[in-house]
Amino acid sequence: MADYFNIDAILASQEDVPVHLKTSLSHCGYLSSGFAASNSDEMGADDLVVAEGDNVTVYLPIFLAAALENHVSIQ
Repeated sequence: MADYFNIDAILASQEDVPVHLKTSLSHCGYLSSGFAASNSDEMGADDLVVAEGDNVTVYLPIFLAAALENHVSIQ
């Protein structure tokens, strides 16, 4: 079974993350290499990178992708 990561915990450790990103991502709950969800409505293209997990492609803000880079393949 894939490891799961608590997005709220990751966000809490990022002091410089804009409040709107924390709000947008807080509903996601958990993220793993096999499952991911994010609300990109309020994120600009410059804030996003592509991450590919197991049969899923997701858009993550750069700070979150960096926090998870050891767990998903960052392009």
